[in-house]
Amino acid sequence: VRASKAQKVINLSRQELEYLAGFFDGDGCVSASSSRSGCSLSVAQSVDRPEAVMMFYRAFGGGVYLKTRGFGNQKPAVSWTASGPTARAAAQVLACVESWKKGQLFIAASWPSCTKQRKERHAKLRYLKDSGHADRLNITWHYLAGFFDAEGCISAKATRALFQVSVWQKHRIIMAAIDDFLLREVPTYESRLRQRGQFYAISIVARERCNFILRRLMSSGLIIKRRPAEVALALDSSNGACVRAELAGIVGNQSRCRRLDPDGCRQSREIDSARKSV
Repeated sequence: VRASKAQKVINLSRQELEYLAGFFDGDGCVSASSSRSGCSLSVAQSVDRPEAVMMFYRAFGGGVYLKTRGFGNQKPAVSWTASGPTARAAAQVLACVESWKKGQLFIAASWPSCTKQRKERHAKLRYLKDSGHADRLNITWHYLAGFFDAEGCISAKATRALFQVSVWQKHRIIMAAIDDFLLREVPTYESRLRQRGQFYAISIVARERCNFILRRLMSSGLIIKRRPAEVALALDSSNGACVRAELAGIVGNQSRCRRLDPDGCRQSREIDSARKSV
């Protein structure tokens, strides 16, 4: 799908813009062309959950294309891509709110015509992408809803009637800002930021905190993870297996081969009980 002509950027509310900026911080990419003639913006998502991709398309124009056909556990993916004047206009609007990629968006919005300056901007863009540098991050619930739609995960525990809310990212600066925001906004929240290999993660299991966070995200524009959030919030001691099975059917395939079936969950609970009795 491609806009037939340059599309004027639609008016976005502050909350919508914060959501898009959060999603772009999670799954978006600013790329300079090989000839350094300009920059392009792109966002990719699974083909069965293209809502955010279509939001970018409706807001800024550009095009929506098949990115990957899928292979094995990997689902096909589609991407929103904008280049030329469309990319500059989109970057200018997205850079209006504080975000981790604001510096990259500013470069895309003000790409120079001078060859020497283009070389300098290209090097600066590469530095920002590699270093994870950000001057300032102003996390809001709408921003976090977008980021969680891109990078978040909701999963049910195998041994207890609990679910886990997790967010992963490779750059510590953005995860630390989210952790600080949750410390201010979520009652009884304690820092959960941990490094796991090359990534940083925030994982929350406490029921009251998870319920509070998911309800706030849902009221702040959560789209892709809304249905999993609704299913998780319905979890209680009587429906743990059903909720876990339903969540498994509507989330990604990344852990499909490691996900326990009902017999596996039962055995896991027995092992956990035996370990506690020792």
